[in-house]
Amino acid sequence: MKRFAGIRFGLIGVVMGIALCAQTVVAQEWSQPWARERIAKSPRHSEWVTVKHDGRNVETLVVYPESKEKRPVVLVI
Repeated sequence: MKRFAGIRFGLIGVVMGIALCAQTVVAQEWSQPWARERIAKSPRHSEWVTVKHDGRNVETLVVYPESKEKRPVVLVI
């Protein structure tokens, strides 16, 4: 069973990636124009971060708004 763990983990990642892309397309289609424009104009910072867990490294893209004050965040894994 352990030999299939990597395949299962990869398959779950692919399915989640496809679902996220589909959700993004639907959200853009249903979003209000003023909200889309406001988000498009907002300054954002992005960087790749290596997250270590249980002896494994996962490359993660972190995107957050540029701000001098602390802001709430949502992590999607």
